[in-house]
Amino acid sequence: MNVNEPKVYKTSDLYFAAFLKTSALIMKQPQREGNRILFVFEDKNDGNVDRLKMEFLNGTCKVIARDYADNIKALKSLCHMS
Repeated sequence: MNVNEPKVYKTSDLYFAAFLKTSALIMKQPQREGNRILFVFEDKNDGNVDRLKMEFLNGTCKVIARDYADNIKALKSLCHMS
């Protein structure tokens, strides 16, 4: 891996992925592992992903509900594409 190339964070959790996308993290090309989809995001290694993960798990995150719902729908349809 190139030193300047950002690391990636992967999750198979649709709702967490929609939250990360709504929180303006850059989503990369999803990966397929068997029947599962892995959503891949840029991780700039600045602690942002860890902070967002804890906010999501603790229920303290704040995003625009409409954007979150739209991202859930978009990622769901991405999962069902061949």
